[in-house]
Amino acid sequence: MSLIRTSALKRTTLFSVVGSGIYGLSLILIDIAIAHRYGTGTQAAVYQAAYMIPTLLIGVFSGGAILGAFVPIFVRLGGKSREFKAEVFLRTTAGTLLAILIPLTALLIWGAPLLAETIASGFTASEREELNSTLSLMLTMLVPHAVAYVYYSALVSIGRAGVANFAPFLIPVAGMATIPWWNDHNGATLIATGYVLGSILLAVTTGWRLSLDGFRVFPTSPYRLQESGVFLRDYFTTGIALAALALLLLLSQIVAASLSARDLAAFSFGTKLTLLALAFFTTLVNSVALPQFSSLVTSISRLETWLLMRRFILRVFVLASLGSVLWFLLSGWIVGIVYSRGQFSETDASLVAGVQRAFVLQLPFYLIGIFCWRMLNVLGEWKPLLWAISPALTLHMVLLYKLPVQYNSIGIAGSYTLSIMVWALALFIALRRTLTRELR
Repeated sequence: MSLIRTSALKRTTLFSVVGSGIYGLSLILIDIAIAHRYGTGTQAAVYQAAYMIPTLLIGVFSGGAILGAFVPIFVRLGGKSREFKAEVFLRTTAGTLLAILIPLTALLIWGAPLLAETIASGFTASEREELNSTLSLMLTMLVPHAVAYVYYSALVSIGRAGVANFAPFLIPVAGMATIPWWNDHNGATLIATGYVLGSILLAVTTGWRLSLDGFRVFPTSPYRLQESGVFLRDYFTTGIALAALALLLLLSQIVAASLSARDLAAFSFGTKLTLLALAFFTTLVNSVALPQFSSLVTSISRLETWLLMRRFILRVFVLASLGSVLWFLLSGWIVGIVYSRGQFSETDASLVAGVQRAFVLQLPFYLIGIFCWRMLNVLGEWKPLLWAISPALTLHMVLLYKLPVQYNSIGIAGSYTLSIMVWALALFIALRRTLTRELR
C-alpha cells in the first residue's frame, strides 16, 4: 500500500540518509581530532563527561520527545496544508517549551557542581573543576535545541526533509571551527562554546526555512488549545520514558567515570560510533517512518497493521544482525583506522575495541525497539513506553554491580547491551498485544 508518492518518499529517505550521514561523520571527525590531540587524557575525559549530560537532556526534553508528541497532532491539524490552527499550535508549542526549559536550564546550571561530582567521581579535583565550567556552558544548548526541534518536526511533517536533516550539521561544524585554538588546557571549553553557537544557528535556520513555507514561527504565549494539552501529556509521558532509557547510558558512564578518567574516555570512544549509528537509524525512523506510521494506522485495521509490521520488523532484525556481527569482527580494525594516531596508544585502541564489540551487539534489538516505540506513539499507547524500561533498568543495575569489577569498561558496555535487548523485547510484546487486541 502506497501512502505517499514513491518519488517523495525516495527524496525524503535520500535527504535523511545523507543529512544524518554528514552529521554523524562530523561528530566522528571531532572525536578523531580529540583522540589525536589528547588521547584518553584530561581534555578528552572532560569533553566526554560534559557532553553526556546535555546530550541525554536533549534526548529527553527535545529530540524524540518533541517529535513523537508533535508530529501526529500537527499533521492532524492540517500542517501539510498550512492551516491556521496548525500554525497556532506550532508557535504555542515553541513558547510553551521556552517557558518550561529556560528555568529548568537555569536550575541545572546552578546544580552543575553536583552533577560534575556525580558523573565523574573518579576525576581529580582539578579535572572536576574544569568539567563544571564546561558542563555549565553546554547545558545552555537545551533551550535553542528544543525550539529548533519544534521547527524540525514541522518541517518533517510537511515533507521538507532537506533542511530538517542537514541543519543539525551546524552544531558539530561550529565545534570543529574551534580546533585551531586548542591547547593543552582549553579544548573541551572551546568545543562547548562552538556547540552552543551551533544550536542557536540550528534554531534560526530551521525557523527561517519554515517561514519560507508561509508559517509564522516566532514563539508565542500558550493559547487555550485542546491539542496543546494533549501535546504536553504526550510530551511529558514520552520524556519520562526517554529519561528512563537515557538513565541506562548515564549509569554506564557514571560507573565508567568512577573507575577512572581513562575508563570513561575509553567507554565514550568505544560507544561513540555505535551511538552515532543508532542516532542515524533513529533519524530515518523519525523523518521517514513516523509520518508513514501516522498515515498507516488511519488507512487499515490494526490487525493488518500488525501483519505488515511483523514482516517488516523480521527483515530489519535479520539485516541488522548481519551488520552487527560484521562490525563485531572488524572492531579492532575500525578503531585502529579511526582513532590510532597521535596520543592514542595501542593499549588505548585495544580497550576501546573491546568496548565497541560489547556495545555493537545491541544494534538489531535497538532498531526493533525504536520501530515499536514510534508505532506505539502513533497509536497513542504511552503506558507501554514506561513499563518496558523497568525490567531493562533493573537488569542493568544488577549487572553494573558485578561486571565492571571483572571486566572494567567492557563489562559496562556488555551490561548496557543486554539491557537494551530486554527493553526491545518488552516493546515488541507491547506492540503485538496492542495491535492484536481485537482478536482477544
